[in-house]
Amino acid sequence: MGMPSLFCRVQIVAVATLVYATGTSVSVGAAQQASCNALELVEPGGPRYNALVCQGVESMDRNEYENAIRWFEDAMSIRLPDVPNFKLFPRLALAYWRSGKQDKALENLEKARLSLLMLIGTYKCQSTPNSFLLVDPLGDVVDGPQVADIRRRMCGAAYENYYGYTEGPFDDQLLDRFLGDARLVENYLVIARTITQSVK
Repeated sequence: MGMPSLFCRVQIVAVATLVYATGTSVSVGAAQQASCNALELVEPGGPRYNALVCQGVESMDRNEYENAIRWFEDAMSIRLPDVPNFKLFPRLALAYWRSGKQDKALENLEKARLSLLMLIGTYKCQSTPNSFLLVDPLGDVVDGPQVADIRRRMCGAAYENYYGYTEGPFDDQLLDRFLGDARLVENYLVIARTITQSVK
């Protein structure tokens, strides 16, 4: 009972502070430095990615959804060092939704859901001789039209220790990470509810 009511109480604040978190404008060509406070920024090793995220956030704030899609898609195409590139799926879904592209919005929303279930350790990558499978906690294979992209984006030896909370150190650093992941999940839920409630 406590958890649903918590999500209800924070939805308005979350929309204002998470989905639209932004700062001053950014130029991708010059310094390639992030100048916004978006949840999806990555540190270290992602200056170009971060600059693209901030440019997309700024475009969203100006209701320039096609431009935002272009910036976010460019950011999603970057391979980040030691970190899977998945955090922008909810924001990208919202940009597509606001541009009137419902199918693309729902596609990215499903990718967001799958990737966040991997992030928290519910779904896992299982290696096969030729590739990877995505499996649920019972070991059953997760299937669907967006699974192949999530496997390609999030499976591999470099990312094995990135998911879930079974690796130490078990201290405030882990709690900080959990809080950051919880904010990503909350942001997804706010956007998912906004989109699914609008589906006719």
